[in-house]
Amino acid sequence: MFPQEVILTPEEQVIVFRIRQLVGDEKRTVVDDVYDVALCGRAKVEGSMYALEEPKGYPLEVIVAGTPVTSGVSVLSYEYLQWDTVPGPLVSNTPLSVIYETFRHSDLEIINTYDTGATSFLVSQCNLTVQELSQDLLILSTSYALLSKDVSVYIKEAVSLEDSDSTFDTSRRPQHLISYMKTVQDCLKNALEVKTRCKLMSLPVYKVE
Repeated sequence: MFPQEVILTPEEQVIVFRIRQLVGDEKRTVVDDVYDVALCGRAKVEGSMYALEEPKGYPLEVIVAGTPVTSGVSVLSYEYLQWDTVPGPLVSNTPLSVIYETFRHSDLEIINTYDTGATSFLVSQCNLTVQELSQDLLILSTSYALLSKDVSVYIKEAVSLEDSDSTFDTSRRPQHLISYMKTVQDCLKNALEVKTRCKLMSLPVYKVE
């Protein structure tokens, strides 16, 4: 098997799973199965780099000429596999199989946002202390941050300049992302209102299952 990018604890696995559900970012498994990698057009830099057919992704398994690859390869921007040596092994008549998961956000990106960005946002923007941050609040804040990033990327890609004027390709409106974002935004707003109200009244916050 290809080395994992990050090894999550059981608790982190649950957190990442919940966030993926909230933002609509379920992983898909894809297989690039190439009988001659030199002819597919995705081998680059003297056979030392391979472009995934469906980025963004991270490999589960990489097999070159029947041999599993477990070291000596880096994943660049979740788009390319980069071998340590130039020239690399991706030459004529070499079969390549890459089994990988695709996603909008990797597990590492999600957990890093949860650990840092969500905390910073809630403390700086919502007048809460670190001790007052519940896991539910952090999950909602992380989801909102990730969806905001997704929408920004879609808008940037949909805007083009024509004669110095910006035009927007309306066919690229990310309605599904906006819908997820509205739901998460409402949940986060309600959770913050409850937290703030209870804080002001010095009442405990009870979680209703």
